Amino acid sequence: MAPPGRKGAAGPSAGTATLFQVSFRHGYYNALDGRCPDFSVVPTPDCAALMGRLGLGFRDTGTGFLVQVPAARLPALAGYLASRFGDGPDGQGYWTRLSFQLVLRNPAFFDVTALPLDTTPVGGNFHADNLAVHKHKSVTGQGTQFIFGGQGGAAPAIYPLTGPSLAIPVSKAASVSVCDLSGAAVATATVPAGTATVSLCGRAYGLYTISVSPASAYAGPAAVLYVPGRPVAAGLLELLLAQPTPGTGQRAAFPIGPLPFPPTAPQPPATVPSRTVPLVLEFEARRTTWQYYVVSQDGRGAFGDDLSITGEGATFQRSPEPVTLPDGQSAVLFASSSPLPLRQHSPYKLRLRGQRRGPAGSRDPVAVDRLPVAPAFPVWPSEGDPSSGRSEIFVYV
Repeated sequence: MAPPGRKGAAGPSAGTATLFQVSFRHGYYNALDGRCPDFSVVPTPDCAALMGRLGLGFRDTGTGFLVQVPAARLPALAGYLASRFGDGPDGQGYWTRLSFQLVLRNPAFFDVTALPLDTTPVGGNFHADNLAVHKHKSVTGQGTQFIFGGQGGAAPAIYPLTGPSLAIPVSKAASVSVCDLSGAAVATATVPAGTATVSLCGRAYGLYTISVSPASAYAGPAAVLYVPGRPVAAGLLELLLAQPTPGTGQRAAFPIGPLPFPPTAPQPPATVPSRTVPLVLEFEARRTTWQYYVVSQDGRGAFGDDLSITGEGATFQRSPEPVTLPDGQSAVLFASSSPLPLRQHSPYKLRLRGQRRGPAGSRDPVAVDRLPVAPAFPVWPSEGDPSSGRSEIFVYV
C-alpha cells in the first residue's frame, strides 16, 4: 500500500497569498482521517511555464497541493487575466487556467476505489475542474470547502486520452466540431465518411468535447482528455483563476476577483480581491463481495453443517456444496450477503465457528476468533457491476 501522507507544507509566509488549497480524500484511508496519499502532483508543461511567468508557487503537500503567489503580484496577475480575456462568441470570459496531472504513487488505487475495475492510467484519466463544485462543511467543522463534482458524491468521470492528433471516425458525411473547456471551438469541419483528424498541437492540455452532426454518424466518446505523453497519470485537474463569466460556476470557487466583465481599466487595479479556495477531490472506497474459502487441512476431517462466519455489520451465506480450488483441495465457500467497503483498517471483526468430523468419528470444535479481512489487492471483477468486485480470502484450519 501507499506510504503514509507526508507532513504538510508550512503555512504561507507573510506577504504570500494562497490561491488554491487542494486536498485529496478517500474513504479507504480511515486510519489517516480520510487523507489520501496516493498521488504525486505534476503541473503540465504549459501550466509550469505560465506559473513561472506569473510568479506563482506550487507545493505538493503529500495529500494535496497549494498554489501561492506573492501578494504584491496580485495586481499584475489580474492584469494578465484581463489581457487574456476571450472575445469569441463561445469562449468569452476569463478562461486562464492551471492544469495538474495526478500521478499514482499507490498501484492499488483502482482496486480500492469505486471506479470501473478495468480503468488504467493509459486507457483513461479522471478529470475535475472548479467550474463544477459544490459547497460542503469542512471536515474540521470550521468554514466551508468546495467538493469537486456535483451533489451526491458521484465518482469523477473517466475520459479516454488523446495526444496532439485527435482522430474522429464518422460513418458518413458530417459536420465535426471540437471545443475546449470554455466552449470555444478549436476546430470545425465538414468531412466525408472516414476519419477526421484534428490537431491539438499548441492547445492547452485539458478536456475537449466532440460534437458531430448528424449524431448518427459518430459512435465515439463525447469528450476526451488531451494530456502530455509523460508522465503517465491517473487524472487531470483544471483550475480557473477567476470566474470566467458572471453566471458560470460559484464565485467563491475562484481565487481572483470578481473582475469586471468585460475588462474596462487599461491598467491593472492597485488592489485585487483574492481568497483562498479550499478544494477537495473525494473518492469513495470500493465495496466488494468478500469470499472466504475455508479449507480443512489434510487429515483433519470434513467440516460439519454448523460451520458459519459471523460478525457485527456483516452476514455471510454458505455455498450449498464444497468448491474445488485450483490445487485440488476442497473448500467451503462463504460470501458476504452484500458488498462490504474496503478500509485501510477494517472495522469488521469476523469469527469462524463450527465443528469438524474427525477421521475416527469425533466432532472437534473449530474456532477462529479474528478472521483476516479483505486485502486492498487484488480485487477480481464481478459480473454485471464494473464498480464492484470480489475479494478472495483463504483460511486454512
